[in-house]
Amino acid sequence: MWVNLTGIESDYMPGKWKWIYDPATPSVRTLMTAYDPSTTPTSICDFFLISPNIEFVFVKCHQLDFTNSDHNPVIIRVKLR
Repeated sequence: MWVNLTGIESDYMPGKWKWIYDPATPSVRTLMTAYDPSTTPTSICDFFLISPNIEFVFVKCHQLDFTNSDHNPVIIRVKLR
């Protein structure tokens, strides 16, 4: 999925550049306390910016319950045009 991000000017990059992210899974959590899935605030903050010569194929944020980090891993697959 791609989207125009809030707070980033629409002319930040030349036309046809795209922000790619996984909207289904949070990629970051707060660090104020130990992770608790029922109370810890989470968000999506890991994005990829791709140029027009790159074709987006797939993006997936893997829900690992923040086991090793305050971020979940995000994998992207692209093709060069």
